[in-house]
Amino acid sequence: MAGFFSVIGLDIDASDNHGQVAVVTADSAAARDTVTKARTLLREAGVTATVSVPSEDDFDNVLGGSAGLIAHVSGGQDQVDTAVTALIPLGAGPPPFSQDYVSAPDNVSADRVGVVGIATLVMSFLVAAASAGLTAAANVLDRRRVYGLLRLAGTPLKMLDRARIRETVLPLAVLAGGTTAMGVYGAYQFNKMAGISMNTSGAVQLAVCVVVGALAMLAAIGCSKPLLRKVTTDATQTAD
Repeated sequence: MAGFFSVIGLDIDASDNHGQVAVVTADSAAARDTVTKARTLLREAGVTATVSVPSEDDFDNVLGGSAGLIAHVSGGQDQVDTAVTALIPLGAGPPPFSQDYVSAPDNVSADRVGVVGIATLVMSFLVAAASAGLTAAANVLDRRRVYGLLRLAGTPLKMLDRARIRETVLPLAVLAGGTTAMGVYGAYQFNKMAGISMNTSGAVQLAVCVVVGALAMLAAIGCSKPLLRKVTTDATQTAD
């Protein structure tokens, strides 16, 4: 889940509508009566724009089928903001707005989903690190006689520790890495199907979280190495 929602591009801004500033009117007739005044206000504000009145059957614009006029502004976001301010006197109802205003709720939701995904992954790694550390220490105590006999047989402590770490790390790597990779792959396929670019910042956060989480698990497992050394020091062979 974290891999999927961290990488998926949920920014659903309609890119074709950027640069549009909408003014809602009572009906299309009122919008046509307001076009001349809108052009005058934009010209006085120094904004280069083309003002039009779309059909109420046309949903592929900022108005989304509502009655009103649209100013197609050129010159970037600063000019769009200036146009929004300049057209405020025209609005009898809601103030003029751009695509950023329309997309804001969806973008906020998308950001929250990404944050929840990363928070879930962080909590998962914390639980996994604690569990791995406890399991590693418990295994040392459960197998202390076996480890002691192996030391008596001449097995180096370093080899025992490496084998002990491997038996814990490999399942964690397969589960955590495999499931996270599945989520990333699913998000990639979804983005490809929808024609949405990947959430680069989310991917970076995911990578950092995975690396830090893996290091935390290795550190937790490594903390039981002194315990392994202690239970295998001065081991004696018993009759059984």
